[in-house]
Amino acid sequence: MIKEVEPPKPSTRLRRTIVGAPAEWPIATVDRDLGWIVMKCLEKDRTRRYATAQELAADIQRYLDQEPVMARPQSTLYRIQKALRGHRVAFAAGAAILVAVILGTTVSAWQALRATKAERIAEERRKNEETLRHNAELERERAFESQRKAELNEYIADINLAHHSILAGNLARATELLAKHRNTGSQRFEWRYLWHAAKGNDHHVVAREASSVQSLAASSEFIVVGLRDSVRIYDAKTGGPIKTLLKPGFSVALSSAGLLATASKTAVRVWRTSDWAEVYSIPVHTEPVGFSPEGRRLAATSTEGVHVFGPDGNPVAEIPDGMPPFAFGPRGDVIAVDTRNGIALKDVATAKTLRVLEHSDGIFIDPRMRHMNALAFSPDGHYVAAARNVLRDGSIFVLDVWSAATGERVGTLPVGRDTVEHAGLVSGVAFAPGGQLLVSGSHDHLVRLWNLETRQCVGRLHGNPSEVWAVAFCSDGRTLLSGAKDGTVRLWPTNTTSRERLYEGNWTPLRFSKYGRTLAAVDDRSTFVLLNLRTGEPEDSLPLGKVPFSPWAAVVTDDFRVPAHPLPEGGLRVWDLKSKESYDLESHERRTFWAAISPDGSTLLAGGERDSVHWWNLQAPSEAPLRFQGKGAIFSRNGAVLVTLHDGSIKVWNPTTRSLKAEFPLAADFGFATPIAISDDGGIFAVGSNPIAEAENAIRLYDMKNGALLGVCKGHTQGVRWLAFSPDGETLASVSDDSTLRFWNVRTQQELLSIRRLADPIREIVFSPDGDWLAARTASGLRLLDGSRDLDATRTTVSELSSIGH
Repeated sequence: MIKEVEPPKPSTRLRRTIVGAPAEWPIATVDRDLGWIVMKCLEKDRTRRYATAQELAADIQRYLDQEPVMARPQSTLYRIQKALRGHRVAFAAGAAILVAVILGTTVSAWQALRATKAERIAEERRKNEETLRHNAELERERAFESQRKAELNEYIADINLAHHSILAGNLARATELLAKHRNTGSQRFEWRYLWHAAKGNDHHVVAREASSVQSLAASSEFIVVGLRDSVRIYDAKTGGPIKTLLKPGFSVALSSAGLLATASKTAVRVWRTSDWAEVYSIPVHTEPVGFSPEGRRLAATSTEGVHVFGPDGNPVAEIPDGMPPFAFGPRGDVIAVDTRNGIALKDVATAKTLRVLEHSDGIFIDPRMRHMNALAFSPDGHYVAAARNVLRDGSIFVLDVWSAATGERVGTLPVGRDTVEHAGLVSGVAFAPGGQLLVSGSHDHLVRLWNLETRQCVGRLHGNPSEVWAVAFCSDGRTLLSGAKDGTVRLWPTNTTSRERLYEGNWTPLRFSKYGRTLAAVDDRSTFVLLNLRTGEPEDSLPLGKVPFSPWAAVVTDDFRVPAHPLPEGGLRVWDLKSKESYDLESHERRTFWAAISPDGSTLLAGGERDSVHWWNLQAPSEAPLRFQGKGAIFSRNGAVLVTLHDGSIKVWNPTTRSLKAEFPLAADFGFATPIAISDDGGIFAVGSNPIAEAENAIRLYDMKNGALLGVCKGHTQGVRWLAFSPDGETLASVSDDSTLRFWNVRTQQELLSIRRLADPIREIVFSPDGDWLAARTASGLRLLDGSRDLDATRTTVSELSSIGH
């Protein structure tokens, strides 16, 4: 049985034995290694059993030592399990270490991955922030550029409008427009030029009243200003306030007898000027009022006509058909009044009409004229002048003049139907004490001075920013007063001057000194002159040989020491102004059409016939000149850049080494004597076009870094002849055969303003290095356009004005 049947495993037998055992018996198991030992002992095949008892004992010992037993198959898993059971502590420690290493590695890798991810996110955020910041900077730059362009366009528009406002006499509007750009505009020539022009002629503001000036009167002692609710008296010599009379001053008049008459809407009052006490009053009379020249008679207006009163205030004459305005003759025995038939000359004693002035009816039809001093007798009694504000004989806002002896109209000021001086209601007229000078004020803000003998306008006073309501001469006859709607009273010299200086003669400007105090020029006798611009006197001079029909007179260095000029037989003569020594440069050309000298006097270029150019080294004048073809040359003010003009191109040179730095093609046609200019820093080049071949009469601007066309200035209607950059490079000035001087904004190529002089056209132009002046050759002489920086300076004081003639 044992030989035939496989014995059960010990664990199986044990399970069978305890199947029927009570439930309280403990569960027992047989170790699998013991089972394998038992089963090896019971193997049927002897060769598979233990060979000896010693092998059995060894296997049992191995079991006891927790080592793999030989009775069991030796699988890898079984060996690992036995090794683990036999070395639990070591394996547990190793496993713990391994787990720790794995966990550490995992955590480290996770943290590294997390850090890498965070770094990547941070880098992406940084790049995004950098991109956003860059985009924001671009947007800000674009916004700034757009704002700058908008501000520049607004500036250009306001400059243009301010210029037109000045031409129209609206100085208040011009000042308002210019004041908007004072911070930036005051750095530019055209703004300063217009700012000075908006101030008008030299004058002094005597008073700034709180209400409109209704009337004015002046004597050697007093300036009287009539207002709606008061009369203000000022010292004629100092301009200081003396007295305020709290009575209306719709009309005021001073007498040589020491009296002041003031008029309200209901009464006329007469005051003593010694103590300003009221002497008498004339009720039911109103403005205007006027004293006779000798001061003994006073005329006033009533509903019953014009009445004349004596020194005591008693009436001496009544002119029932008389209407204001009115004016006494020089002896006080004749008075000119308006009537239904026209202006009548009345005998004061009898009120009889001596004569009615020819064609004078209806000229005071405007009711405003009844309250104005719009009628005047000349001091010699020969003429009567009146403001005419009605259209007649093709003119309006003029002065008509009659002979007092015959009543014949002898003239109209201005002469000529197409001549316009006033463009608004003429509000007042007055004769100077001397006799031949007449002043008129107008609601067009302007004051005009007239020579009665020549019938010409001899003075145009600009500077009132408001309507002129009253005018009056001071006793000296050399100064006059104007009162305006805005309450200002201004004192003017009659010998009007302008901030635009004029040096009479045929001057050709060459170059300003560093600070603009001296101008090198050539006069009509071909004399090189250093003109002191403060005194108007020559500081030094040098006679030059005159060349008939030469298109240029001379060139000179920055320090004025080295002038050069053409010779009649060809070539040039170079001088040392200090030693008065000279030497000649031969060019083998019969004529020299242009020349350019470096600011430091080291080198000189000249152009002759057939576009030939000679370039001399003035430090070694005996050396042969460099020769090439060209149409013109110009040095930058700092002398660092030399540009030569050629057919279809410009060349940029290093003047010191005579080496060519660059050449740029120009898509333009150039003719003879093409005007060129370069900015002071040498960055921008301007060139005119061929006046014969090109209809646009354009000016082109080029970037000297790369030769790129920056823009084109268009506006001249005839050929452009002269160009000049302002020192800051912001403005380009140009002169054309169309008799205009134009100013252009370099950045936008837009026209800023245009000055037209048909009768006195401008020719050569030169900016001073400080940008304060622009010198221009004109038919009448050398003109200096004022762009100086003394923006708020007053060159004439009230004491200087009022002291004239005292």
